[in-house]
Amino acid sequence: MLVFYRAIPYAVACVVASGYTWMIWQPAWFWIGALVAWILCLYLCARLISFDWQEKTYRFFLLTPVLFFTSSLGAFLFLESFWSQMALGVATAVCLFFFTEQVFYYLHLPVRYQAYTIEHLSLVLHVLALYFYASIGFGLQLFLQIPLWLIAPAILLLIVYMLAATFWVSKIEHILVRSTVITGAVLMTELFIALSWLPSGFYVNAALFTVCFYLFLGLTRAHFFENLSQAFLRRYLLVSCGLLVMIVGTAQWV
Repeated sequence: MLVFYRAIPYAVACVVASGYTWMIWQPAWFWIGALVAWILCLYLCARLISFDWQEKTYRFFLLTPVLFFTSSLGAFLFLESFWSQMALGVATAVCLFFFTEQVFYYLHLPVRYQAYTIEHLSLVLHVLALYFYASIGFGLQLFLQIPLWLIAPAILLLIVYMLAATFWVSKIEHILVRSTVITGAVLMTELFIALSWLPSGFYVNAALFTVCFYLFLGLTRAHFFENLSQAFLRRYLLVSCGLLVMIVGTAQWV
């Protein structure tokens, strides 16, 4: 049985890679590959946690990779270049492989699990997923004229989950972070609405939004870990401000 569970991360990567291959080479029927790959990915992730829906730990191990894969599939629809589509498919398969592999070690082979690996990988998946979802949200508003009052609640719920899941996997008591999660989600949603008015592309808006989310998440985690020193704060601000300046400076403004 252990061998079966060990094969699941490889199966997830193969399913994701096959789904993207189908979508790239069969664009007229891309939805078939996307739907089949999504269902199989959901099943494999659920099988990896032994279909235990009651345990909060297992719900996190299921929702995080599935939400990330869903965001990647949505972002795929806005890509036109063959190489960008290939890069997205490869990156998605690699990220999901490493995450599910560490989940396997954590649940079924604890002696091989390296401490804090899932914490770091979940942070990466949440940041990337938020960038994809923000790109989708800004893209839907730009191309389909979807009103913000329909998009903003979805962004709010996603941020609530990502903040709560990141704090939970970092072993921070939920009582301590409850107000931070709600306040942070509201502030980030307001930022999303404000960025939608910028005369720039939806990828630029999503990048600005994601950098701000990363800054907020990093500083709040450091605060709860009592690690928010001047050096840490200076380093985070320098990196974030540098990224923001680079994004704004290289963006094409309408």
